Amino acid sequence: MLDSSALTLETLLVSGGKRGLDIELAPADLVRLTSAATAPISSLA
Repeated sequence: MLDSSALTLETLLVSGGKRGLDIELAPADLVRLTSAATAPISSLA
C-alpha cells in the first residue's frame, strides 16, 4: 500500500534490499513494479 500523496512526487527513494542501496524511481513505476495499491493513508499534508 502506498499513500496516494506519493503520486504527486517526481521521484521516490526505496530500499534496494541491502544497507546503503537505494533505488530512485517514479512513484508510478513503483506502483507498477510492485502491483501496489494506493490510498489516502496519512492525514498529514
